[in-house]
Amino acid sequence: MLSCFDRVMGIHVDLKSSEIFDNGRLKFNSFIRNRKLNFVDMLWLILYRRGLSLSLDLHDFCKLKNITRVTKQVFSKARKNIDPEAFKILNFKYLKRIYDNTKYKTFMCHILLAVDGCNLNLLNDKT
Repeated sequence: MLSCFDRVMGIHVDLKSSEIFDNGRLKFNSFIRNRKLNFVDMLWLILYRRGLSLSLDLHDFCKLKNITRVTKQVFSKARKNIDPEAFKILNFKYLKRIYDNTKYKTFMCHILLAVDGCNLNLLNDKT
């Protein structure tokens, strides 16, 4: 069974694969030059976002990667060239890694985590 760290490192390897690079660009000539935010860094940055403001997330990411500061405009312009298909492929590979390396019993090809048969009604009240 793979640990959480091994699954995340698998994502790191997948991000650098040619399959993600080829399917993750909207235009053929996107991300071919060497820039501050290359294709892999852009995907990591999108996955890294913690829900803070974009400026704070960019600042933290640049500090983590030890690169000069990137503006919101540069990020937004580069994000327009990323195909959402890249994230679908990454998600599929991540789930495949989980299901192929587990010893859990599955139900209809899914890991069953919890079953609860109770009914609960919540009042729509402020008190």
